Amino acid sequence: MGVTRIRFKGTSSIGAFMLATDSYAIVPPDTPGKVIRAIKENLEVKPVKSLIGESRLVGVLSAGNPKGLLVPYYALDEELEALRKSLGINVSRVPGKLTAIGNVVLTNEKACLASPELGDDAIAVIEETLDVTVQRGTIANLPIVGSSGVATGKGVIVHPNSTSKELRVLEKLFGISVDVGTVNGGMPYVRVGLVANSVGALVGEDTTGPEIQNLINILNIG
Repeated sequence: MGVTRIRFKGTSSIGAFMLATDSYAIVPPDTPGKVIRAIKENLEVKPVKSLIGESRLVGVLSAGNPKGLLVPYYALDEELEALRKSLGINVSRVPGKLTAIGNVVLTNEKACLASPELGDDAIAVIEETLDVTVQRGTIANLPIVGSSGVATGKGVIVHPNSTSKELRVLEKLFGISVDVGTVNGGMPYVRVGLVANSVGALVGEDTTGPEIQNLINILNIG
């Protein structure tokens, strides 16, 4: 429980490689033991090792909550079957040309903000798989809402250039506190350097003390 700085294979862009919710985490098969321990200790969930579409970029290519997991259309059958067996939840391919699902979906177990570029068929799959209310929108006037924010059950931290209107929309949609922040010494795309759930968080090693304190306050950690 708490916040810990880590690196993944020499980079502070840890969010590109991991996904975490309140009930599970997914990491690449070659994840170092110290990262596995940090996930168990800080997020209090057991990591499941998997590739997504034969890629280690688990955080970029997937999004999920305790009820379901979203992956790109080209994810392999064996990957989906193994994840369903390990997690015991719905795992669905999202149709359409957008395959970096983690970059275009911001969700927790209550709600989801989806990129305006996702089609109606994709939205329908998201609603059914995650069992949440889905609304299209932007963060900082950008369609990459998944890269630009992290939502837990206790708070939502988003891109520092988010507009006051966007913040109000997010607060109404998620029903929890929403505020802006950065990671990794000024990185505005917070998902790139932050993996969090309602219990704790992991941040890229370049994240500063003030950035950590800010995200602790926003996500109500501790």
